[in-house]
Amino acid sequence: MGRKILKENWENSVCENKNFFNGIDPMLQNLRVRNLSEWSLMMVTREPTDRFLSGFIDRCL
Repeated sequence: MGRKILKENWENSVCENKNFFNGIDPMLQNLRVRNLSEWSLMMVTREPTDRFLSGFIDRCL
């Protein structure tokens, strides 16, 4: 039957359980980080239209 883009979510993602965390604490525990002060955290955001087009091309074309 195949996959449907409208049915994609975190539970059935192609990348399920691969480097996805819903918070800092689960990430620290999973990666066994002992001293967070030695880490540098950053967040990268994308322009919404670019993000949508990238996802559409990846899933639909």
